[in-house]
Amino acid sequence: MGNHLPALLTLLLLLTAPSAGVAQFRPVAWHRWEPPASVADQQAPQRRAVTPPTTGDSPPLVLGGILGGAAGLLGGGLAGYYLGGGGRICGDDSCGLYAGLLGAAAGEMALLPLGVHLASHSHGNYGYSLLASVAIGVVGTSAAAKNDSGLVLHAVPIAQIVSAILIERATSKE
Repeated sequence: MGNHLPALLTLLLLLTAPSAGVAQFRPVAWHRWEPPASVADQQAPQRRAVTPPTTGDSPPLVLGGILGGAAGLLGGGLAGYYLGGGGRICGDDSCGLYAGLLGAAAGEMALLPLGVHLASHSHGNYGYSLLASVAIGVVGTSAAAKNDSGLVLHAVPIAQIVSAILIERATSKE
């Protein structure tokens, strides 16, 4: 029986060889497996559509800017007043009055864009909004002082809110 083993293996090889050669010429039909519809609906994660900011988002951002600006104006004014002397009389004027006005301006310029940034759920870039707010505040205040016009001074916070909203939307991470 030991002498017949190589002959049996050769015969087996010859019998299976033609079928292996034919199988190589048949195209393979690949199909992607997909789970049944009922299982796929249960396992598919729910995705929400990402929508770009619309004009309907503006009222909360404006309100955030107003509240932030008011908090900065009041807090900065009080901080400047007490840091500048707290009402002591220095010559003809109160020492804390001038420092209070500077603190109010600085607080408003810093917290107005922060209010817009927080109202937009911190999606934009606060640093750019802060730079724009400071630039608008300095240029607007100097233009109001040069022209002796209160109208220009009233336009400064409006321009700061508009610029903060536009920057927040332009730098949004969504």
